[in-house]
Amino acid sequence: MRSSLIVLFLFASALCCVAQTPADPQYEGSIGPLYYSGGYVLEWDSPEYTHVTVYGLDAKPIFSNPLRVPEDWRYTVWAIDSDGVAARAAEPYKGSNFIAKSAHIDLLDATGKILNTIKTGSYEPQHIVFAPDHSFWTVGVDGDYSQTDVEFDVLRHYSRNGEELGHGLPWSQIAGDFNARNALQLCLGAELLYMGTDRIGFQARLKYDQATWVEVGTAGNLLGTYDLGRFRELDYYPSAMTARGSVYARIYKYDKPDGWAVLDRSTKTWRKVKGYPKGVIIGADGENLIFSEHDTAWTVLHSVPTASLHLEPLTQQTAMAAAQE
Repeated sequence: MRSSLIVLFLFASALCCVAQTPADPQYEGSIGPLYYSGGYVLEWDSPEYTHVTVYGLDAKPIFSNPLRVPEDWRYTVWAIDSDGVAARAAEPYKGSNFIAKSAHIDLLDATGKILNTIKTGSYEPQHIVFAPDHSFWTVGVDGDYSQTDVEFDVLRHYSRNGEELGHGLPWSQIAGDFNARNALQLCLGAELLYMGTDRIGFQARLKYDQATWVEVGTAGNLLGTYDLGRFRELDYYPSAMTARGSVYARIYKYDKPDGWAVLDRSTKTWRKVKGYPKGVIIGADGENLIFSEHDTAWTVLHSVPTASLHLEPLTQQTAMAAAQE
């Protein structure tokens, strides 16, 4: 009898422990667009797009910075590292009172204080992503670039102390229907550059009516390019890359969201997945995807193991298209 009571007590304790498992992080208000990294979150104030706000591990705002300083700089390119250090790329604001200055990258601590400023000269970063070792990569254009036959390296790699660790991917390797500035330009409030352990991936507009997913090794070498479908018909919008390099994209069918897909590199196609929760993907944490869902007066984040997602069966038409790639 005593043994039975002990078993029942242990069982009840286990249930209690399960019930006390911390809930998914909740952020006050219906906020977004969002970008996630290691528990930290960047938020753009849509639809005004005047500020970026950084949220800490406790789901509370830490600081907020303007995207534009009148008649001086605009800080429209942002990223955040897993330890709370943020990076913002600055370029001269080309308004009516344009001031000719070289571009630069500011690194900010968790209070918004500038830790270091890295001058990049005529190279204007359009996207930033942190690496697992806390260095960071950029995709950008040369400010002196004015014609399609001028060569420059798209990627640059920096340490936090400002040392340039490497560069690569000559523009000519991926050049398409648009000039470099139009093809690689940032999309305000969106992340287009991601990183796994051994590769960097970014979205670029290289063809008319469709974008391209470009993957590059950490040595700056081109690994491959993948079509992202046709705008306003069926297209894919990459939203996260896991540590092992799996890429997940939102599906748009005739401009309306139609679920999520994962890149199948063997067939160079995007395979639709099922088993995901409500909301949108705002990043990855290891092999987990982070979904953001608006729930009445709150925004809730869900961490979803990629192993819990399953490929939808290929239709005959999709299978034939994949086989012809």
